[in-house]
Amino acid sequence: MELQGVQCFLTSLPGAFSREEVAKYYAERSGRDTSNVLFYYVLGLLKLAVIAQQIYYRYAKGMTRDERFAVMIHMVRLLAKKGVTAIDKESIAP
Repeated sequence: MELQGVQCFLTSLPGAFSREEVAKYYAERSGRDTSNVLFYYVLGLLKLAVIAQQIYYRYAKGMTRDERFAVMIHMVRLLAKKGVTAIDKESIAP
């Protein structure tokens, strides 16, 4: 399971801005400093992982029976891996 297969990650769609382009565009338009965008990118991945973990936990404990949630543990692991890779590479690039 790769993040590109998840439709909510718009920067993976053809013709969409890359993450770097989004940050640059935001900085230009807002006048805000985006030099620490890596921190916020990794924080966003952590927040998504926490949400996915909560959904998986509820599924694993039988609190919901929706079979789509069975794979959420893989999303948690993938998000964690993406965060570690981003930190190691010091880049938000895929």
